[in-house]
Amino acid sequence: MNHCSPAAVVAHLTPELVDSLTDREAIVFAFLWDLWLRPEQTIPHSGWSYFGFICGRGFGKSLAIAAYINARVEEGALRTIALMAPTEPRADKIQIQVLIDAAPPWFKPVRYRGGLLWPNGATAEVFTPEAPDGPRGGNFDLSWLSEIVAWQHTTRLEAFNNITTATRVGLKQVLWDTTSKGKNNVIQLLLGMHAADPAAFRLQRGEMFDNPQLDENYLKTECRKTPPGTRKHDEEVLGKVFAESEGALWHQDWLDDHRRPQAPSSPILRIVAIDPAISTQPGADDTGMMVGSADSDGDVYVEKDLSGRHDPDKWCELAVRECADNGASGIVIERNRGGDVNIALIRVHAERKGMSLVMLEGPQYKDKPFPRRRAGVIFVREMWAATSKQSRAAAPASYGKGGRVHHVGVFDETELELTTWEPGTRESPNRLDAHSYLVAELAGLNTDENRDEPKRNVVEAAAANKLLRERLLAVGRGRSL
Repeated sequence: MNHCSPAAVVAHLTPELVDSLTDREAIVFAFLWDLWLRPEQTIPHSGWSYFGFICGRGFGKSLAIAAYINARVEEGALRTIALMAPTEPRADKIQIQVLIDAAPPWFKPVRYRGGLLWPNGATAEVFTPEAPDGPRGGNFDLSWLSEIVAWQHTTRLEAFNNITTATRVGLKQVLWDTTSKGKNNVIQLLLGMHAADPAAFRLQRGEMFDNPQLDENYLKTECRKTPPGTRKHDEEVLGKVFAESEGALWHQDWLDDHRRPQAPSSPILRIVAIDPAISTQPGADDTGMMVGSADSDGDVYVEKDLSGRHDPDKWCELAVRECADNGASGIVIERNRGGDVNIALIRVHAERKGMSLVMLEGPQYKDKPFPRRRAGVIFVREMWAATSKQSRAAAPASYGKGGRVHHVGVFDETELELTTWEPGTRESPNRLDAHSYLVAELAGLNTDENRDEPKRNVVEAAAANKLLRERLLAVGRGRSL
């Protein structure tokens, strides 16, 4: 439903009143945002800790927030403000410039050290999720978090936690705005906070159609670009939020419906699945590391998520501990990153526990189920990443859709990856890969396409290279090929 601002009603019903204003009065009237903003854009001065907008494009989110900040700064209620957008150029365009444009001529801020400086000395400082530690140690009266949907996925939660924790003096208010596109852990967290305490964590929803300043031709054009009935229309025009990304292989309701409070007391098999990370640098994927079991009916129970920014020594120690102390039969690990070095390090940790490794390779283990636990032994199966990331995850996801995969408890970060990764958009994240390896191995699904093919290629290449060297030596001795 469209609403009009009080000023728009006055201008429509009594145009002669507007025409009678002096030039100075007209300028003042143009910046009386309490009159020009629609009711659903108005942010109350108190009674809340967080106030957010999840709305379609063109709703007027940024103007509403900028008008509030400028007014509170002018009255002296705000001195230090933190701004965060996906990147610095975006922060400049959708926060800095909007604050300047929305400010009245008699109290307009200027750009200052990458942020803003108001006439009374109040300042705004810019941060981005690309450098999530930036706000740490700060003391802010208010923070404005914009376009959360576009924040870098590997650092956005850390950035959110840091900037909101630093908003701890004065009013201690957090303003945020976003459209929606797929599932986002920060947006889901904010929605959860609102559901738990709607008064303290206020939320305004809205559509593109709520803004009467958008004319009919513009709205028709936008609807042609994102036709009604499509996911993009629901998100960007209507401001809807979904529990998973459009092309995600896993759905949140599958996970919720088949969640279990505990794992089987006597599983037939328990294993650890690992997808090592390339590095431990900020922004890199964590090492994916899942522990799970299978019961006699073939159902899979995901018991633990040990994923994290672990160095190889740490995740090797965790994996061996699961085998030595917690009943796991062995380890399934992606070989593409680390290869023999990873196996050697696992062996070192196993020997410290008085255990030995048995590699599940060769014809005697090809296409055979993972062995059950054997005292003093850790079985290890290496997996080569399939050429198609989708083919690796599709079979486990289908198994989950059928109700055969049960999460024991809630694994927020892994479930986020499962329900947001869309094949073809980017490389699959490590938690998802470890989860796929775990489910596939425990359920007896074949996701490791041509498991022996890479090894066979290496062997064949080595043999060909040896033969070529022998032939070249023969030529050097004057013998014919």
